[in-house]
Amino acid sequence: MKGWIKLHRSIQTHWLYQERRVFSRYEAWLDMLMMANHKDNRVVLGNEFLDVQRGQFITSIRKLCEKWGWSKTKVTQFLKMLESDEMIVYFSDTKKTVITIGKYGFYQAGEDSEKTEEGHVEDTEETRKSTNKNDKETKKEIYTPQFDEFWSVYPRKLSKADAAKAWNALIKSGASIDEIMTATRNYTDECHGKEVQFIKHAATFLKNDRWKDHLLLDKLSNYKAKKADPRDKEIQFQQWLQQGRSPEEFNWGDS
Repeated sequence: MKGWIKLHRSIQTHWLYQERRVFSRYEAWLDMLMMANHKDNRVVLGNEFLDVQRGQFITSIRKLCEKWGWSKTKVTQFLKMLESDEMIVYFSDTKKTVITIGKYGFYQAGEDSEKTEEGHVEDTEETRKSTNKNDKETKKEIYTPQFDEFWSVYPRKLSKADAAKAWNALIKSGASIDEIMTATRNYTDECHGKEVQFIKHAATFLKNDRWKDHLLLDKLSNYKAKKADPRDKEIQFQQWLQQGRSPEEFNWGDS
């Protein structure tokens, strides 16, 4: 049979769904689809704000164990299996687990409009756009040659459209493309050998000047390698202050 059915998230409150049971892997996958945010959101976790993108949700391994009736090992192995099949990308630390559904638009239509089955297939993370007139940009207009160069270097290829949006905003603000690319190459080197879930999304890397954290890495390493004149450290210190960082946190080394 062909076609779609709609399954509302409120099904999770139905007594049939809330029955205590051990979830099958199929049930667990459906549960993850329903837990994912249908639009970008900001949530509070402890004492910090976290931006949660469309198709993402924040949980913990412990919560998934309790909800699905699984062991910690089974949950972790299931998430790794989904990631290896490019169905999700996930990241865990001591406070949370962030899960991103791959190609979320394929599974979830816009809630305010009907879509054909063909429309769902085309609704990938790279082509999904608002119907607002101001957002009707073509792929060619979004992905500039400079951005394509950045994307070819960046170590994690996920949510390209979001990354392009962050890139365009950054360039519009007057940021130097050469400096962004230097920081990107530094970060790529830094990520060598890391597991993919520990590498920032490209959009996260570009927003809030986080890329600047990696701008001076090459200069600092050159300083150490060449044992440069201590006065060079003063220049680095001034650059550190220009980035709005605390002078107490600057590493003076042996100079």
